[in-house]
Amino acid sequence: MKLNWGAGIAMAFTLFAAGMMFLVWMCVQQPQDLVSADYYNKELAFQQQIDHASNAGKLSTPVEFTYNAADQSAMISFPQEFNYQSISGTLHFFKPDNAALDFQLPVHPDSTLKQMVPVADLKKGLWHIKVEWKSGEKSFYKEGSVVIR
Repeated sequence: MKLNWGAGIAMAFTLFAAGMMFLVWMCVQQPQDLVSADYYNKELAFQQQIDHASNAGKLSTPVEFTYNAADQSAMISFPQEFNYQSISGTLHFFKPDNAALDFQLPVHPDSTLKQMVPVADLKKGLWHIKVEWKSGEKSFYKEGSVVIR
């Protein structure tokens, strides 16, 4: 059987359309974990977050996030200008590719202004950490990342 040009163009168009429909179906099936469920409320509070990040930027040394493979722990180091007993706040750990693994911890640094978080049970890969803390009347905010191996 010999195909003419019209039949070839029709088959090409049909295959292209079927391929596009398959790609649209695949895109719809992907989870949308990076979109927050309460994004509108978070947007309204964003100016406060900017102010808190500005306060953190004025500190003598920045908050540092490190991963220790030997101890299987993540360490958050606060600047020395704080009294460890006056710091209160929240650590937010979140995994960009799976929102179901996100969790929060209270900020409780030791006397050396370091807080160690055991990460042996966490999924390997990139984790973002957001620290919101308060000391006295000032609030602070800092983001960082660690790669757990």
